[in-house]
Amino acid sequence: MEKEKIPMAIVMNHALRAGLIFGLIEIILTLVIYFIDRSYFASFLFGLTIILLLIMYPIFTVINLRKQNEGFIDFKSAFTSSFFTCFNAAILSAIFTYILYNFMDPELGAFLKEKAVEKATSMMERFNVPQEDIDKQIEQLENQPLDYGIAANLKALFFKGFFIGIYSLILAAILKKKQPEPGF
Repeated sequence: MEKEKIPMAIVMNHALRAGLIFGLIEIILTLVIYFIDRSYFASFLFGLTIILLLIMYPIFTVINLRKQNEGFIDFKSAFTSSFFTCFNAAILSAIFTYILYNFMDPELGAFLKEKAVEKATSMMERFNVPQEDIDKQIEQLENQPLDYGIAANLKALFFKGFFIGIYSLILAAILKKKQPEPGF
């Protein structure tokens, strides 16, 4: 007899719990880095760590849900689990980012912009970019407005949601596993 698909309530509870854990992991990692040395936010290693976490955690949660269902998961359940896990974490992260940049350390945005300018200048100098071009790039960076308000966070959350959706579609297509048909 064919096992029924995973009830959506179970998938959503799983995604909510996993999303809260994921969001808290992001917040704790951010706070640890912030208190160690906030200039690490502008580092390649920090960015790479976050990207790897964003890629791996949803894979882990979908596989975990599949294991709870005797090793099988349909596309819809895999997509829903991945999407809502990531989106719930993104909401928590957006709230924390708003608090960090607007209340905890309102100077953080300007500090990180300064670090980005330093890194960009250093990299362009290493590649022997003409000083005139470096000056143009630095001027563009310096003229970008700093906006960490609610509207900017909502806009970023919208775009994150779009990319989370695409990633979740790909992930669900890869990780779905149908139960074999009974018979023959």
